[in-house]
Amino acid sequence: MELIRKFENITKGDAALAGGKGASLGEMTQAGIPVPPGFVLLSEAFEKFLEETDLNVEIDSILHTVDHREMHTVEGASEKIQSLIKEAQMPNDIAEEIEKNFKKLGAKFVAVRSSATAEDSSEAAWAGQLDSYLNTTEDKVLENVQRCWASLFTPRAIFYRFEKELHRTKISVAVVIQKMVESEISGIAFSVHPVTEDRNQLIIEAGLGLGEAIVSGQITPDSYVVEKNSSDGEPGRTTRRIIDKNISEQDRGLYRLIRENKRIVAKEKDEESRESGNEWVEIQPQTGSAQKLSDAEILELTELILKIENHYGFPCDIEWAYEKSKFYITQSRPITTLSLAGSDAVEDVKEVWVNNASIEKASYQVMSPVIGFGMKVGEEAFDGRKKNRYLSRRFYLLNGRKLEGMYYPENDLSDFAEDILEFIYTQPDRVWNNHSESYSLNARLFDRSKELSKTDFSKYSNDGLAQLYMEFTELQEKAHAYSLATTWFVDSTGGLFANKLLENTKDIVDRNNSKLNPSEVFTVLTTPEKESFAIQEELASLQILKKIAEDPKAKKVFEELASFQTLPSELNQEIGREILDHFEKWRWVPFGYTGPAYNLDYYLSIWSGLIKENFNAASAILQLQNRKSEILKQKDQIVKELKISEKDKTIYDIAADMTFLKGYRKDCSYMCFYAHSFLAKEIVSRMNVTEEQLSLLTYVEIYKLLRGEMKFNTEETEKRKGKAIMLPKNELDFEVIVGPDAEEFLKDKVIKKEEIDIDADAFKGNCASSGHAKGIVKIINKPEEMGKMNQGDIMVAHTTFPSLVPAMKKAVAIITEDGGITCHAAIVARELKTPCVTGIKTITQVLKDGDEIEVDADNGLVRMLKKS
Repeated sequence: MELIRKFENITKGDAALAGGKGASLGEMTQAGIPVPPGFVLLSEAFEKFLEETDLNVEIDSILHTVDHREMHTVEGASEKIQSLIKEAQMPNDIAEEIEKNFKKLGAKFVAVRSSATAEDSSEAAWAGQLDSYLNTTEDKVLENVQRCWASLFTPRAIFYRFEKELHRTKISVAVVIQKMVESEISGIAFSVHPVTEDRNQLIIEAGLGLGEAIVSGQITPDSYVVEKNSSDGEPGRTTRRIIDKNISEQDRGLYRLIRENKRIVAKEKDEESRESGNEWVEIQPQTGSAQKLSDAEILELTELILKIENHYGFPCDIEWAYEKSKFYITQSRPITTLSLAGSDAVEDVKEVWVNNASIEKASYQVMSPVIGFGMKVGEEAFDGRKKNRYLSRRFYLLNGRKLEGMYYPENDLSDFAEDILEFIYTQPDRVWNNHSESYSLNARLFDRSKELSKTDFSKYSNDGLAQLYMEFTELQEKAHAYSLATTWFVDSTGGLFANKLLENTKDIVDRNNSKLNPSEVFTVLTTPEKESFAIQEELASLQILKKIAEDPKAKKVFEELASFQTLPSELNQEIGREILDHFEKWRWVPFGYTGPAYNLDYYLSIWSGLIKENFNAASAILQLQNRKSEILKQKDQIVKELKISEKDKTIYDIAADMTFLKGYRKDCSYMCFYAHSFLAKEIVSRMNVTEEQLSLLTYVEIYKLLRGEMKFNTEETEKRKGKAIMLPKNELDFEVIVGPDAEEFLKDKVIKKEEIDIDADAFKGNCASSGHAKGIVKIINKPEEMGKMNQGDIMVAHTTFPSLVPAMKKAVAIITEDGGITCHAAIVARELKTPCVTGIKTITQVLKDGDEIEVDADNGLVRMLKKS
């Protein structure tokens, strides 16, 4: 039996033996591409190891116990299988072959990398699922080989196998053993620009030190865009041209040893785990801020990249290293995120784009930082990479101030949601860390917004105001985007997380033969016990109402109050001051994206109405004060009765925190937009434009306008009152196209239309808050439509936001087109203990005011009883 094969004897057709990584390295070696020397311990060696140690049957038996919807079964199976593989004795003949070939490499250090037999294909992207061990010495090589074998059964790899329905497919693992290149510079290259998808452009990323720092996203590299075939060259001669360079400032690098050479002077920066044999070192500013590759080196590497692309016949994602004036290729795989346009794929298959969000009334100032850098912040915060993997391709469709849609390729969005789901179940600590940082950022945003809402901007020069505006906008979007993975994307794609968790809940209830309603269990365990701003405001409002009710004179004033425009002069000083303080503190709550905030008449009319009803404020206050302890008590009872494990409880806790964090994040954003309204008034007065015109400018344009770097273009702004497209140009820049150009852009896009059978008598969505109700439909999408809402009606909306809460409080059930368990409707419905179903697309177009319906939120169903 052949156990080992050198790179020179491997081709791309040997993936079943050498795995995707091994086959690729062998293929490139045979094609004359400079690859560091090495060999592959074939998958047959792994099969032989399993057979001779009698682990085959035992591993199959353990895998049969896995239900990937129950994470504790995945983790239990992983722990058992990995332990068996690591502790088993490696057969002597395999060990001897590895040691013999290691010596032939003449290397002190090697990389030992897992190479799954399904790896690096477009169908099943195993990259990153299995383990690699760098800087391995001869005395550690056998141990690391067995660790690579065992990594075929990490929780993440097992989950991935079942999630992608590969568990019925035979998957094995080869191990690549390759001489380590001690790279002075390293990086990644894409033979087709992954953002613009221009197939005449390639992009190279370069950083000082070892490539792992770039691949893991821990440094920001230089990026160079090269035009493959330039029109500037002589006729009949192919020329390359560097068309864009983005030079980063690198303050640290990853190295095996601290050393000095002609490029780098570094000193030790910090002590970190040395298991990999690498360490972070500080790089001097004059070196770190310089261009990492010279223009000549960029073009030399370009030829190597194109040689690889031409050899394989498809766009490639390449990892490279530069040592002693020579480039080496350490890995190449297909780029799996490109659309089919411009490729050799079947021409009649077109990529489908889906709408992920829409807003009835927004502004260019709000949306432009989201597309400009927000998605990069959100994705980087989620997976630690400095480069978009999922959300780089996107466009936003606007019609004046209405955001009609945020569009992404359906497959990209689905992949992102599935990967977030996997991280929630396999790396909960990472989710908690992301949430912790998000809370901190949003707290900073809230405090800064409160400060700016009371700031006298007239003391700032135009340049000073521009700087303040830009810093505030950057904080605004970083706080907004940081937790978008868990507080938006995982549940905005078909309620992926909510539906999986609800199914898990049903399984837990069934397993315990419990009579508890799974939907009620799900609702209770995912309800946050923390006090939202809405609860804090309601409690403070009730405290004032109680004081009014207990003061005979104040009570009489509010019973007879007919005008709500000004504070009644008859009130005593203490109550009057508390009312004005409450108004100033909380008037931002309903502001949303564009306002308005509450006026004093809102509070005066509410308190007057409740006084006339003899509302028991003391009882309501007590209920709110006991809310947290009641929720915790209910949760504790359910956990005990259903014997919910700590691992499952962690997932429910994360779900509850996702729900709270989304509400907190949105509230902080609304406070921010409230503060922006004061900034806008100052900018409008200085720049001689209207508020409507300002709302149609991007944040970059507003900044430039203040600094005098651009003049206001009335004609261009008028065009933006119609259809327009916001489109990323690269990772941090974007453009706006309007009129016929926007129509032309949309012409070749296949946009998924959400359709619903208007004659159906039942519609399916997601359970956001459990319960049943019957009632009359009222479509409420705007605050001005709330007047038609009566107590006991069922509120149906595209989406909900704070200014619609008065209508929501009258509803016996709530239905929305958007959202999952973390949306505003779900959060408010749980507070009100109102049944809620979310995610029924286009339901506002099917149901009409006056229809009689039944809501079965437990099962996410809405049934038509009688049409109006």
